[in-house]
Amino acid sequence: MKAFLSILLLWFALAAPLSAQAQGGEVERQAAALQEQGPALRTFLKRSREGQADPQFVSEVLRGAKALEDQGLPAEPYLLKANEGLAKRVPPKRMTPALEATGARTRNAAALVDEAVKRGATASPESRRQAILQFQSEMMAGRSRADLEKSIDAGFAKQAKPSLSELADEASGPRRGGKVEKPKRPASPHLEHPAGQEKEKPSKAAAPASGKPEKKSPSVEKDKGRSKPAVQKPERVKPSAPKGNGNQFKGKGGGPGRGR
Repeated sequence: MKAFLSILLLWFALAAPLSAQAQGGEVERQAAALQEQGPALRTFLKRSREGQADPQFVSEVLRGAKALEDQGLPAEPYLLKANEGLAKRVPPKRMTPALEATGARTRNAAALVDEAVKRGATASPESRRQAILQFQSEMMAGRSRADLEKSIDAGFAKQAKPSLSELADEASGPRRGGKVEKPKRPASPHLEHPAGQEKEKPSKAAAPASGKPEKKSPSVEKDKGRSKPAVQKPERVKPSAPKGNGNQFKGKGGGPGRGR
């Protein structure tokens, strides 16, 4: 009995590494079958070797990437989305909806590109791939399919047979493209008024030179609320000297002066 248990434990000990090696070999075969052999795939395989994802999930992602390529679509966005989820430590089950949405955007982008080719756009295999990636990126940024169709129509309006690269640039133009320039203010403030009319300037006489509010009379401030009419004193009139007589009368009452 003890011998049987020992053999069973030994079998389990050997079976686990053999199973891991078999799964690792399957992952390598799936990766080698992909056309996409760029940084996205290399990063994904590196993360899988470091144990960031179980072999079953890695195999499922590679199968999804191969299914896109079999439809003539680039698998790079799909692999990039998987790398993003692993970098954020998202559980594999929660990554599935995001991967499916990425695949759907890639198919929608390819439909736009193929429709443009039917309308007469010039294309090559590489330009088609790049256009699909560009349209897919625009959709991921929030652009709708209807909005991208309007951009394609604008490209055909400019020339009869645009290239796919030109259509992709046309689609990315409104988002990348330039900021909307604000209208410049006129150099002179007088340009804001009708011709021949200038903006009225405050009169210098109307405002004090110091710019401070004019002070009120002390009598008005003191008697505010009970102001009384001011009493005017009569002015003293000096008597004028009589004409034709050089002597001045200094006596009181107008009589003859002293010492006559």
